[in-house]
Formats: sequence, structure tokens, C-alpha cells
Amino acid sequence: MTTTTPGSSPTDGGGGAPNPSTATTATSRPSPWPSRVISLSTVLALLSLACVVAAVVLFVLPVTVRVHSDARNREITAQRCGAPVLFLINARTDSPAASLDRQEFDAFARHPCSAAIADRAVPGGALLLSGFVVGLTAFALAWFGHRADQRSRLQAEFQPLP
Repeated sequence: MTTTTPGSSPTDGGGGAPNPSTATTATSRPSPWPSRVISLSTVLALLSLACVVAAVVLFVLPVTVRVHSDARNREITAQRCGAPVLFLINARTDSPAASLDRQEFDAFARHPCSAAIADRAVPGGALLLSGFVVGLTAFALAWFGHRADQRSRLQAEFQPLP
């Protein structure tokens, strides 16, 4: 009967020398959590970019107020308001065109540009703000993750020899 020592196999003669294929080495590897945090920060950075791009699209696309008229049964373009960002930057106010007839003027009064611009600018602003918050969170997570990864690599590299 052949006796083997722990870490050896019956085929290596049982001399106590560990078999490299079965021996577990006690090398300390970097902790897995920094890489997960870095991956999460990458996903958050992409989400932040998507929010900011969606906000820019909402701010740049022009707004046109269209009103359906019951009397003539046709669609009236009450006004072309333009891009929300330009409306807000220039501090434009609602002013009807001089060439409007009475029905178009009433449609203009019921559906002003400021309301249509607000319907697009408020979600755009919320997307922009959330994109910045998510982006800052992604930056902070990436920074902490890279610092922890670097620290664990340095600790593994400079461990005292047994």
C-alpha cells in the first residue's frame, strides 16, 4: 500500500513533493471588487452620455404648435416656436403674427409657444441634470475603483517573503 502526503499524488511516488498540477498556491490576487466597480462606472458613463445626448436632441429640435380647428375642419399651424434652447436663451415671449385671422389668433392664444417649449424643455432639463449626476457618480466610482485596484496590486507585489 502506498501512502501519500498531502499535496502529492500516488503517481509521484508519495515523496511529499507537491505536484504542481494539484497544489494550490497561496498567491494573493487583486481583489475582484475594484474591477466590478470599474465596469459599473463604465456602464454609468455610457448611461450619462445617453442622457445628455437625449437632452441635447430635445433642446435642439424645433417646436411647432399645430391646432385642429373644428369650424373649418383643417389643421392650423398656429406658430413655429423654434428650438427650445434658442427660445430660452433669447428670452422670447409669445407674440402673435400680424397676418393671423380671428380664428388663428384664438388658437394662438389657447396654445402659446411658452407652453409648448416648456413641455419639451422641462424633460430635456431633467435629462441633462440626471446625465450630469450620473456622470459624476461614474467618475467617482471609476476613481475609487482604480485606486483600490492599484492599492491591492501594490500590496500583492510587496508582500514579505515567507
